[in-house]
Amino acid sequence: MNNFNKSLLSLALTASFAIASTQAMAAVPLYPEFTINPTDTGTLGFTTLGDLTGNKFVGNYSEVVTLNFDGTFNASISLGFGQLANINNQLFAPFSDGPTYNLDPGLWLTNQFNGTYSTVGTLTTFLPDGSTSNGDGFALHLYYTSGASSITLNSPANGFTVGGATFGDDPSVAGLPFTNPILGTGIELSGSNYLGTATLPIGSGFGGGSFSLGTTLSLASLAGQSYFVLPDPFYNMSLQSGQYNTLVFKSTDGLGNNTYSNNGSADIIFSNASVPEPASLALVGLGLLGLGVIRRKKQADATIDA
Repeated sequence: MNNFNKSLLSLALTASFAIASTQAMAAVPLYPEFTINPTDTGTLGFTTLGDLTGNKFVGNYSEVVTLNFDGTFNASISLGFGQLANINNQLFAPFSDGPTYNLDPGLWLTNQFNGTYSTVGTLTTFLPDGSTSNGDGFALHLYYTSGASSITLNSPANGFTVGGATFGDDPSVAGLPFTNPILGTGIELSGSNYLGTATLPIGSGFGGGSFSLGTTLSLASLAGQSYFVLPDPFYNMSLQSGQYNTLVFKSTDGLGNNTYSNNGSADIIFSNASVPEPASLALVGLGLLGLGVIRRKKQADATIDA
């Protein structure tokens, strides 16, 4: 066996080990699917739409964040969901998206969390520490309001307090009061994977930014278990991400603690495990490349022998 074939064999073995080590990863898609029933929450007066399956909620959010003089921050997010999407779930081509469903805008969440921030150059980074200022100890609260024709997310006075929502007229049953069953709660996660960023340093105003947050998830009521149909039991983690255009100065307490507001687009996925790391995906890709080269080499040898 010449050195070239030895190298290819080594590459193929690397591929086999990589694929074997990522079998569990392959069993967990990049965006795990889930099934909901948007009107099966026990509210009278509404017809069940049936089950819908996707892998990501998409919507808009508003946020108020207070930056304290001691390098800590407090943030309060309200997020309303308007769509259930089926985004591409494959590691390799072909890439394609499935159907997207428009939802009753009554699904929304609040998330109040705290942490530390620091600025290096033009980049400010926010790192949640896992704590919350909510009285019940849960950072995340997920709600559903049946029959709302619209939802307006309300900004609190500062990042310590929890935001809310104002709902439009009921389009189906005049005079029927809205119900706000809580679907689930969660505890904020901390670590290098969970952070927010903003461009331009403090004192110069902020440019655009993005965030990636994680919380535990526990369905808190029969309404939650009815809304989230599958899997059963449901996922125990939610991953929230989004982007915004700017942080706008809102107020100051005169003691060096300044409050800003922003809004933008956001989405949420659910999982019981971490998304595969880019390094692992690159290793699998390299291994598959090696297997392809070996196959072509064998085919060429067979042609020559013939």
